[in-house]
Amino acid sequence: MSCSHGAGRQLSRSDARRSIGVRQFERQLRSVRYDHRRSLALRDEAPEAYKNIESVLRAQKELVKITRRLRPVLSYKGR
Repeated sequence: MSCSHGAGRQLSRSDARRSIGVRQFERQLRSVRYDHRRSLALRDEAPEAYKNIESVLRAQKELVKITRRLRPVLSYKGR
């Protein structure tokens, strides 16, 4: 009995850096705390780079029972 621990990537890191602009990234993370000076370097972690979690959970409905919905409040990525 196992399921995904996250949604998984929709875009590779290099594709995300190429296709997601800084303004777009900052709009997507407006409710998350992060070092805004690093926006250019963090674009590969943009929410848009990942699959839609709702779709992933629907595909695993036989494996999981949703009991809580968590939202990120902080994003940290080392060098």
